[in-house]
Amino acid sequence: MSDTKRRKKDKDGDKAKAKTKKPSSRSKDKKPKDPSDEEPILADDGDEQLIVADDDEFLIADGGDDLLLADGDGDIMDEDEEKPNYTKPKPKDYRCLHPDDLVKAQNAVIEQTVELAGLPGPICRMLLVHFKWDAEALQTSYFEDPDSLFKKLGVVSPEAAEALPKLKKGQSYDCSICLCDYKDSEITQLPCGHLFCKVCLGDYAADAICSSANVTSIVCPQRGCKKQLDDSVVSQLLKHYSNKAIIPKYQRMLTNGYVMNNDRLKWCPGTDCANAVQVELIKEPLVVCDCGTQFCFSCGFLPHAPATCYMIKEWEGKRQKDEANTKFLAAYTKNCPKCNFSIFKEGGCQYMRCTQCSHAFCWICMGNFDHVNHGCNAYNPVGDPNSARAQLAKYSHYLGRYEAHAQSSELEQKLKGMAAKTRDELQNQGFTFAEANFVFESLGVLTKARNLLKLTYVFGFYMPDTCPRSIFEHLQGQLEESVEKLSGLLESKNEKPDRTKILNLAANVGKQEANLMASLNDPTFHTAVKQQEDFNKYGSVDSAKYDGWIYTA
Repeated sequence: MSDTKRRKKDKDGDKAKAKTKKPSSRSKDKKPKDPSDEEPILADDGDEQLIVADDDEFLIADGGDDLLLADGDGDIMDEDEEKPNYTKPKPKDYRCLHPDDLVKAQNAVIEQTVELAGLPGPICRMLLVHFKWDAEALQTSYFEDPDSLFKKLGVVSPEAAEALPKLKKGQSYDCSICLCDYKDSEITQLPCGHLFCKVCLGDYAADAICSSANVTSIVCPQRGCKKQLDDSVVSQLLKHYSNKAIIPKYQRMLTNGYVMNNDRLKWCPGTDCANAVQVELIKEPLVVCDCGTQFCFSCGFLPHAPATCYMIKEWEGKRQKDEANTKFLAAYTKNCPKCNFSIFKEGGCQYMRCTQCSHAFCWICMGNFDHVNHGCNAYNPVGDPNSARAQLAKYSHYLGRYEAHAQSSELEQKLKGMAAKTRDELQNQGFTFAEANFVFESLGVLTKARNLLKLTYVFGFYMPDTCPRSIFEHLQGQLEESVEKLSGLLESKNEKPDRTKILNLAANVGKQEANLMASLNDPTFHTAVKQQEDFNKYGSVDSAKYDGWIYTA
């Protein structure tokens, strides 16, 4: 190739590059654009086009209309492959605090109060306990009239404690508890001025901690003196107690008091869980601890829908109060209503068949059943419904069914072993894990429905007469019948599990459960129950009070 042709070819190439290159419109006087406002850069590279979206992901077009998604590593995903969900999760309205976090949290509030009020930390703790750890309320009250606040709470002010006469070195003093003489080194002067020997004070502090759950209000042992002892004083007194294990116990009880006295903190009710959940402002009361336990923050109980917090509190209180008189209702043995043969219930299904006479009956009401049209969930009062006898009969009716479903739920957990065995057998026959796991899935549906049925009897016991009870009992009875059928299929020992039949019945249980909850969320139910609870709490609906997002009793 000649030099003339080569120079001409290079010149044509430079012109082509100049055409494809976009001229820069940015001048020295203009501010640079925000990168997020710039249009995606489209580069043409033969048959493929590269569209740069951002730093984390980009799209590749293959020349046609289809776009392939590529992740930050440059791996191209297939069209049929499920695309990841890039929606950012909603931030939680609460956070889980572990034991170390709880100590840091309360220390942070104390330090904040110390800086603003200029008081010692132990005194700030005593004041914060009274105001339920609301630093703003404490500061408002303190700056209005600090002397009145100290007097009202029985707290010795720092000025009054500093003004006390000091103990003279080498002089003897009397202990007001044991009435013995002690040297000044063996005597402790409390902030209120009273004198006691260190041994007596250590025993007194340890006894106060062991005999009371509230360790934040230990007062001076002098008769008639109501001045409180702060945690630093109590910790010093406990050093003179023989059993040193009392000191860490006292610290744990202080942390427990921080949680119990704080409206925005609740202990997790999970087994062996030492975490607490802290909220700021939540719309839904259900929270989940880091241990996996879900519970209602408003009342501290496990999820209890459809029963309200008021219902579950009243129900649990009534159960504990009447526990001694109702133990027989939770017995595991009953006699056959036909031949009087003693029967031990070892499964969850409420429909029983006597092995002696083959009589079929319902474990709850002891009536005959045919697996087709049996229902005993409705309560039919006899005589005056307001009489003491009728009230006891009503409570026995609902408690018996509540305990029966709770017992069945425990017994049905034994089916997990059978479910695992069935799954392994089906996998060996060529079924996939998803296809063979139907017993486990149906057992989960059964457990959830059992818990709902148990709580519907709490709801039914407190449900006011203004609610459409017949609709509620109809839906409750339908769900109960389907649950017992599903339980019977899963517990059957005479035949192999029928996958199609079990899955259809489990799906039916799920639909009936949803229908029941949808009906209970209807304004007709919700308004009537709310008005009745307001009347029970406050005497009238108008006097019900709300404090932010939480209902105050």
